[in-house]
Amino acid sequence: MTKILVVDDAAFMRMKATRLLTKNSYEVVEASTGAEAGSCFKRESPDAVLLDITMPDMDGLTALKEIKSVNPDARVAMVTAMGQQSIVMEALKAGASDFVVKPFSPERVLSLWPSQMALSNAQNNSKPGGADAPVRVLVVGDSAFARSIISRRLSTAPGIEIVGEAKDGLDAFDQVKAIRPDVVTMDVTMPRMDGLAAVKLIMADRPTPIVMLSALTGPGADVTMQALELGAIYFFLKPSIASPAGSEEGIAEPAEKIRVAAGAKVSLGRSSIARRPVPAKAPGSTTGPGGDFDTLVIIGSSTGGPKALAQVVPDLPGDLNAAVLIVQHMPPQFTALLSARLNNASELEVVEAKPGDRLKRGRVLMAPGGYHMTVKRDGSVALNKDPEVHGVRPSVDVTMQSAVKNFRGQTHAVILTGMGSDGRDGCREIKAKGGRVITEHESTCAVYGMPKAVVDAGLADRSIPLEQIGREIARTCGVLSPVGA
Repeated sequence: MTKILVVDDAAFMRMKATRLLTKNSYEVVEASTGAEAGSCFKRESPDAVLLDITMPDMDGLTALKEIKSVNPDARVAMVTAMGQQSIVMEALKAGASDFVVKPFSPERVLSLWPSQMALSNAQNNSKPGGADAPVRVLVVGDSAFARSIISRRLSTAPGIEIVGEAKDGLDAFDQVKAIRPDVVTMDVTMPRMDGLAAVKLIMADRPTPIVMLSALTGPGADVTMQALELGAIYFFLKPSIASPAGSEEGIAEPAEKIRVAAGAKVSLGRSSIARRPVPAKAPGSTTGPGGDFDTLVIIGSSTGGPKALAQVVPDLPGDLNAAVLIVQHMPPQFTALLSARLNNASELEVVEAKPGDRLKRGRVLMAPGGYHMTVKRDGSVALNKDPEVHGVRPSVDVTMQSAVKNFRGQTHAVILTGMGSDGRDGCREIKAKGGRVITEHESTCAVYGMPKAVVDAGLADRSIPLEQIGREIARTCGVLSPVGA
């Protein structure tokens, strides 16, 4: 018989949980304080613990840490009130395996431990049904109407199955643990728990590919950018997926993003805003004749790129002896948000490029969404709306090839996570002119597509994990010692 330790300072709550569990063939022991929970856990060796967060004497978080010090594998579900999201996050990071929100339903409590056992088994197996099985999608949003539209439209796409809907972030977290979807579509603005908080919870406890549903402008767009930095894979613009008047052709791109997301490797990332404080930025030096540097670094990224860039760019030193260009596949408006967030977290100046902006030492220019960015002979950049290359605009290849042709110094390439092969042709030209090519190693890529194309072509000088790339760029530009030194 499974033994559960119920810990709560309220006698009524202990009685409610005990009656429910004993009625369903669980053995129950009780404790009324956090301190008592620790001693009872040592004495009774329960199979699992239902632990209240707010208690006198010793709170649930402290009790959790004490229990984990006795048995690191202990299964502990936290009981929380509404509005305690930050404490729940801290508890999950400390080792809690689940949580329930008061007032909890009998079904929710009874689902805790069987679902955890099923999840443990699922984590040791590959996706049920094999590679040809449909992508199982959980749709999350507070609007039942919007959820219905999204579910209906996605379900018409081949290879996609809607396995559930959730009305807010808390509901989404519960369902991710219960049904283990392959992909979650997540709205940004919701009651109880918003999309950003839900991404943090899911990525910290049960990493699952997440595609955000975003507005084009306003607070929702900034939250979407934060979610991408934290590990969400893609985003849809609301008009493209949630409009009842949307065409069936309009579902093709979101459906493809979901299929790609299903195969992505995900983990909790770091928001660029949360990175270390940075000193005031000194103005860079203009390149060209008489300039004081002769090195240009071009970084290309796509799927998973915002999270990768939030690691790499803040890792670059303020005295980097190079100008930097970034080409991230992303729609208009969002590149401006991404560059602003990276600027706030970096020693280098990071800005979205404008026509005529000059390459400068210590400055990072990001190609605006919807525009190809090219390097001119006078050391400035130009933007154009020429046809898409590899189905994207901006294209990494376009920027690299123009730099090889027009930049008078040495150009180096960095290819981060992303699907497709954009950047491979540009890397070939950079390599032919004596430049170095660095790719993100498969082990840290969300999608090992663009780096793989470069590696398979024999063009990569170094293929290294994401956390080493900033230092390797600095080493290549003559600032730091080699990686591993």
